Amino acid sequence: AWESYHWRECSHGGLLLALGVFCHVAFRAILVAGFAEVHALVRKSHRGDSGEANVASKEQDSASVPGCDADGQYRSSYRAVCSLLPHTEKQSPEFLFLCSVSVAALWRKLGESSLAPGTPESQEGATPAEASPELNILGEATLKHLLQLRCNAQAVTTLLEAGSEEELVASNEQVRLAVALFPVVSLLNHSCDQNTSVTFSSTTAEIRALQPIAKGQEILHCYGPHKCRMGTAERRKELLAQYFFECQCQACLNELGSSSRSGVSQHSVFRCPTCQAPLQGGSML
Repeated sequence: AWESYHWRECSHGGLLLALGVFCHVAFRAILVAGFAEVHALVRKSHRGDSGEANVASKEQDSASVPGCDADGQYRSSYRAVCSLLPHTEKQSPEFLFLCSVSVAALWRKLGESSLAPGTPESQEGATPAEASPELNILGEATLKHLLQLRCNAQAVTTLLEAGSEEELVASNEQVRLAVALFPVVSLLNHSCDQNTSVTFSSTTAEIRALQPIAKGQEILHCYGPHKCRMGTAERRKELLAQYFFECQCQACLNELGSSSRSGVSQHSVFRCPTCQAPLQGGSML
């Protein structure tokens, strides 16, 4: 861990804390992958953007899922991370500006010292970009990961038991431990009434079925908004704001159809008299 990323993070812990967890995770992804692999993949993307990639390479890429390794397997590799969509064109100008300033602040500070063991120190009096052209590539990759995290970050959680062992009734509380990127999990589409759940064992994400899943049936994951916690309109609004799609899952379509037939949503009828929150589990009535 020290040679992979702690050697750089520890000396800039205060800055990373100020820039936020997404910026920290984006920076960690760069460090874990290694500067050589980051440079190679960013330069490859530049060749693809400029049309310099050869025809054979394009045919091979079109025949496989973006992010697959050379053997055609999709794994949680840095290549797979780079294939995740940043949705740059859909992000707000304010968010893009904030992310750009955060990345610039991070790499400007890093440019004042050596990037890695064996990397020459920055030249005195020069800007980071002038002293180390590699900073441009590393900054570009960091910004891309920062944008990707908005739609692909996974909250690593665990259940924490509350109360003492002597109590007859025990309760559990879900606690967030970390934020991470799991490219394979990002392949799953959303449903407000999903058929799987995600659990974590150390650094591994486990997808577990919540109900029998037939062969050929789509494996669905809940991105956060769930039908038992929110009404249809609120769920769709949150998903559109963060993930840039209007949910058309079966739960939403069923509730929209039910509302149009009855003229009123059951979520607007059954509410807590104290906090006015929509009734949870209304579909069980």
